[in-house]
Amino acid sequence: MVIVVVWFVYRRQRTLKTIVADYRPGVTVLKPIAGVDENLESNLVSFFEIDYEPLQIIFGCDRDDDPGIVLVRQVAERYPRRDVLILTGCEGTAASPKIVNLEAMLPHAKHELVLLSDSNVRIYRDEMARLVQPMRDERVGLVYQPVVGVDDQSAAAAIENLRLTEYPCILAVVSKVLRIEDCVMGKGMLCRRKALASIGDFGVVRDTAADDFLLGLAIRRGGWKLYLSEIPAWTVHVRWSWQSFIRRQSRHAAMRFRMAWWGYLLEMLGNPPMIWLLLAIAGGWNSLPWILGCMVVKTITEALIVGWIRSQPVAFKHWWVVTAKDVLMIYVLIRAMFNNRVHWRGKDYRMIAGTKLVREMPTTAELAPSSNNSTACSSR
Repeated sequence: MVIVVVWFVYRRQRTLKTIVADYRPGVTVLKPIAGVDENLESNLVSFFEIDYEPLQIIFGCDRDDDPGIVLVRQVAERYPRRDVLILTGCEGTAASPKIVNLEAMLPHAKHELVLLSDSNVRIYRDEMARLVQPMRDERVGLVYQPVVGVDDQSAAAAIENLRLTEYPCILAVVSKVLRIEDCVMGKGMLCRRKALASIGDFGVVRDTAADDFLLGLAIRRGGWKLYLSEIPAWTVHVRWSWQSFIRRQSRHAAMRFRMAWWGYLLEMLGNPPMIWLLLAIAGGWNSLPWILGCMVVKTITEALIVGWIRSQPVAFKHWWVVTAKDVLMIYVLIRAMFNNRVHWRGKDYRMIAGTKLVREMPTTAELAPSSNNSTACSSR
């Protein structure tokens, strides 16, 4: 956490000094839509109000009547000058529902740089200009953003946002600083079209769950540089549910276990409650003051650091979820080892080695014929 704080301070200050006013390459935002996420409208508005040109925004959805895409149309009507394309009825043979949408959207991108951005992500007006700066180096094929969870009002949302900031964000930064690995997260990925084309676009990840990490790995192996941005992907959870926390974290844990089981076991053993349990076994009741002290220090440190990283303090009434999160993650990590079934975007899959997705038998409703036209487009 100390490493992350130092990195953020240094990189943020350096970036503000190195923005080149006349470097404004065209950017196309690819945003898959599936249902209505929390605060979806305000997240959408944040992209329509980006202070950046030239900019194109493409939305993709598998259904024309999806409530999320209906809201997209309503918001788009307020910004007639913004270059927007809405694709519905996106169909394909990829197992990953996200990749199905991305494969339908990519051919319509007008610009060399494409930002892959999830629907629950928010952006600030000046951040695109800062996000594109590393692309001045023609050798950079991918700029990926650390994930930071924000806007929690309930305890369940706080635990999700703490986990997102604690794990994807801090892990990505520490791994990059120590030159261990590029832990690419898919909430925000700015890609160069040439880099994508050199690896066959999304073909290498179309049937996998860990498409973000594997896409970054393929781009790097293709001879391109990867750059970790100091601009986070602000991921919004306001009133999340405990069930959603367990479901999402179990899916992510299942990915990690099926990609590197040895690292997964280290993650499990490094979970604070596991360390406290071993300490209790070794020291008995005499270790209780040490365990309580560790819990207090961990809680205070994480709450303060996460609040600082996201420029949004963690409410004191939610500090207790720091320990609750660590304890719940033991259950999640054990569960993911023995359960290879995941539910993602309304569909059920089995996840096998390499996070390859195998679709379960579709329901009767899913087999019913759709009235949508494949990859139908509407734009202004």
